This record gives sequence, structure tokens and C-alpha cells, in this order.
Amino acid sequence: MPNPNERWCVLLSKKYEILEESIFRKGHKLYRIRALIDIPCHNQLGRNVKAGELGGWVESEDNLSQDGHSWIADDAKAFGNASVHGDARLQGQAIIFDNAWMSGSAIADDNVRIGGRAWVYGDARLSGNVSVSDEACVNGHAVAKENAKIRGHAQVYGKAAILGSSLITGEAQVAGEAVVGDNATICGSAFVAADTVVGCDAWIGGRAELIYGGEFNGPERIYI
Repeated sequence: MPNPNERWCVLLSKKYEILEESIFRKGHKLYRIRALIDIPCHNQLGRNVKAGELGGWVESEDNLSQDGHSWIADDAKAFGNASVHGDARLQGQAIIFDNAWMSGSAIADDNVRIGGRAWVYGDARLSGNVSVSDEACVNGHAVAKENAKIRGHAQVYGKAAILGSSLITGEAQVAGEAVVGDNATICGSAFVAADTVVGCDAWIGGRAELIYGGEFNGPERIYI
């Protein structure tokens, strides 16, 4: 005869459970989650979760680790082979899908979309309508917000800030305390670092290196 205590022993070894409430998203059936224990947040932009609190949506336990303090809150969704680990937080209306990963203390809020094989980790902060796709990587203390797009094999790290409707693509790297905004594009193998500011429709491509600071505003085009 089944032991009714066995279920509770299993549940107590986990930080959340998957409920029967479900929705469909892009052909995937997702289920609401509920916290089984208090889950502290190590990111000042997130919040602590109390036992019994409802969270966002997952397709399966593969989408949200039972270890660490990671959490999917509000109406955020994780599906496909995507995974949220460590102390990362997915909240608001944000979604992570395909084979994308979040880890560290990274946070994605609002309408952020993380897909492909993208990886967001460290103390990265994503908000607004930002999209990170393909095999792009955002880490360190980098910030991306508003309508920024980061794709291809691009890397954004350090304390870089990607703002406005800017595009970081190709194998470009933005690091240091660089700021890229407005409708600027960084592409090719370009490297933007230090406290360089790029904006106003500027286009930086090829093997260009902007590593000594300064401001570059469009319609300026730099290609080496």
C-alpha cells in the first residue's frame, strides 16, 4: 500500500512543485509552479519568495533547477531545453526558450526574450524589450535594456550598457564601461571597451577597436 508520507518526503527535498494549471506557448504546454520553501534573492532587483507563493511557468523541471535560489516569477516562462540555474531570476513577462541558459545572479525582467543557445550569467541585468539570441553571451555586470538586440556570437560583459534600439551582432564584443545606445550597430569582430560611448545611428564593424574612450555618434561609420 502506498505510503502517503513518501510524497511529502519528495516534496520537502525540492524548492518548488509543478501544479496542474497549464497554458500553451509556442506549441509547448507549460505549468504553473509554486514554492515549497522560502527562496531568498541575492539580486537587489528581485525579491524574496515565500513558501506557498505561486511563480511563473515551466514545461518541466528541466527548465528550473531545484538547487540554488533561482526562480521564475510573475508571468515569466521557460520552455524547450532552456534552463534557469544558480541564483538567476526570470520575472515579469520574460521568456527563455530553445537551448538558452541563465545562471549566476543574472536577472531578466519585463518582456525580455532569451533564445537560441544564448547564455546570460554573472550579475547581468536585462529589462525592457531586450532580446538575446543565437549564441550570444551577456555576463559580468553588463546591463541591456529598452529595445536592444544581442545576437550572433556577440559578447557583452564587464560593466557595459546596451541601450535604446542598438544591435550587437556578429562576433562583436562590448566590454569595460562602454555604452552603446540609440540605433547604433556593433558588428563584425569589432571591440568596444573602456568608457567609450557609441550612439545616434553609428555603425562600428570589421575589426575596429574603440578602446580608448571617446564618443562616436552617427551617422559615423568605422570599419577596419
